[in-house]
Amino acid sequence: MTKYGTKSGMASTSESTTPSPTPQIMSDASPLSITCHKLNGKNFLPWSQSVFMYICGRGKEEFLTGSASQPEFTDPNYKKWKAENNQVMAWLINSMIPEIGENFLLYPSASEIWDAARESYSCSDNTAELFAIESAVHDLRQEDSTVTEYFSTLTRNWQTIDLTETHDWKCSKDEKLFRSFIENKRVFKFLMGLNNNFDDVRGRILSTNPLPNLRAAFSVVRQEESRRKVMLGSSPQSSDNSALVVQRQNNPSTTDVTAHQGFRQGQPPNNTKGKMIPGRPWCEFCKKPTHNIDSCWKIHGKPLDWKPARERRAHSAVSEQPPSTAAPFTRTIGCSPEVILPAYDAIFCHRNG
Repeated sequence: MTKYGTKSGMASTSESTTPSPTPQIMSDASPLSITCHKLNGKNFLPWSQSVFMYICGRGKEEFLTGSASQPEFTDPNYKKWKAENNQVMAWLINSMIPEIGENFLLYPSASEIWDAARESYSCSDNTAELFAIESAVHDLRQEDSTVTEYFSTLTRNWQTIDLTETHDWKCSKDEKLFRSFIENKRVFKFLMGLNNNFDDVRGRILSTNPLPNLRAAFSVVRQEESRRKVMLGSSPQSSDNSALVVQRQNNPSTTDVTAHQGFRQGQPPNNTKGKMIPGRPWCEFCKKPTHNIDSCWKIHGKPLDWKPARERRAHSAVSEQPPSTAAPFTRTIGCSPEVILPAYDAIFCHRNG
């Protein structure tokens, strides 16, 4: 008699012992595009860092360093090495733009591709690129950027400098002192590049003893920026404009003084331009105040002794009434028919009306 329980138990045992795919095998089947930083000849540093992190996460960094040497053809592990090596090669080539990736298609191993890319595109030995980075850091200011954007730009450039500059330290204490010195210099640079509206928080940080590190200084300034946004509800520039508007509202005479100064300089205020002002001279010819038709410059020209306003004494005003003995004019009535007829009509109406 068949014992189904036993068979069922045997079947379940055989199913439980069936090996399942390992996570490593599944990771090898991941997409070939392993980073958003495709090597284009100018971004070797972010490309190399992101690619190295990805390949290390897959446990295959020895194919980049060269420690996974090629076995003999007769070695049983040769087929496995070849498959993994080609997998890493595919990752590297597909992380480059086509114009660059095509140059590495015929390389036999992933370590050779890695070394060739570093020799061709690394800026560690490129003095001109390092000089450009140092210049960009030196000239960088916050200006219209937020504190976070300004700090992130500085940090990216400093990380590039740190990765390209290598030092062989004989003493670990000297290395620690040097890094502390560089940290303080970078705190100074960060604070110097801030806008003037952060003078108060900048002073508080500089008065702290010992000087906080770069991340702590950034945190203090960022919190101050957030506090101002919450309390003022706008940027410092707009708050300055609001203060100016309040000042004008509290001192309305400012606009009146400005209008009065413009009138004294021969330019009537905008609300009286082209209108007759009671008690003031009025020209019937040019329809403007401050003079009459007998002294209109459009008819008679400017006086011979007339000088520009900049040559007069400061704050001198043009006389509202023409002098009793006016200087000769530079233009005569009979100079042009276009001027004669309207001028005679205006003078006739003025004297007979």
